[in-house]
Amino acid sequence: MAEKQYINPKNPVYFSYYKADDKCSDIEESVKKICAVLDKNGIYYKRNSDSDIPYCASLDEIQRETGRGALVIVIISKGYIESLDCMHEWHRIRENGKIWERVLPVVLDDAKLRDKEVFMDYYNYFCKRKEILIKQQSEDIIPLTKSESNAAEFGYYVEDLKSM
Repeated sequence: MAEKQYINPKNPVYFSYYKADDKCSDIEESVKKICAVLDKNGIYYKRNSDSDIPYCASLDEIQRETGRGALVIVIISKGYIESLDCMHEWHRIRENGKIWERVLPVVLDDAKLRDKEVFMDYYNYFCKRKEILIKQQSEDIIPLTKSESNAAEFGYYVEDLKSM
């Protein structure tokens, strides 16, 4: 029988989820419960809100590190899908491959990914968002975040949405 291997600090479990406002307190509670189970079993994990992530780390660095994770728990909600930062993180996760070997997706009811009309709403949202970002980028009115800049340049979130 093969010896059980635990994930260690050199290879932590990562979390990717939307946490931008108070409406996400139930998600945060769920993540805390998962973390408690991981703690109990001696499994090392990292979250963007953890104190061991340096203050000076850019969001892009954090997303890149999460994307390379050997195990990533992705909690997909409506807020996650509509957040360019979250979708950028999903893109980082997806571009590192082996999605079904290293990603544990938790799809919340509010995401409604199986509802074709809602999916089309998301699709249209990203198409329109891309147009707006390209316009902002060309007019240089508001500096774009790295996520917004990438969305404007590549528009890859529509493809990433399909992969969910």
